Amino acid sequence: KNTMGRAQQLGEYKIIAQLGAGTYGTVALGVHMRTHEKVAIKSVSRHSMDEMISNEAPILLRVHHAHIICLYQIIETIDCINLVTEYAPCGDLGAVIDTHGATDTHTHTH
Repeated sequence: KNTMGRAQQLGEYKIIAQLGAGTYGTVALGVHMRTHEKVAIKSVSRHSMDEMISNEAPILLRVHHAHIICLYQIIETIDCINLVTEYAPCGDLGAVIDTHGATDTHTHTH
C-alpha cells in the first residue's frame, strides 16, 4: 500500500519519487523546498507502527554519528508517521553489501 497517497508535498518537503515499498510502508525521495537538500521520507501506517519504533524515533532525532543515518524530523499525518532522514544515494546497507560485498569498516571510512 502506498501510505503517501497522492501527496506531492509533506510539510516543507516536495515528494520527488517513490524509492521503495515494503510491508510497513513506503520510502520516497524528497527535497526540502527552501534548502533543496535531498532527503528520504519513510512513511509508515499508524496501524503498522509498533512501540519500538515510536520509542526509538525521538532518540534518533538526537543522535549524530557518521555511520548512522540522521533522522531529521518526524511528521505525523492522520494515517501515517513520516520519518524524514538523511538521503543515502547508494541505498540501504543491505543494498551496499549486495553490490560491493561485506568488507571491514576501515575500507569505507578511511
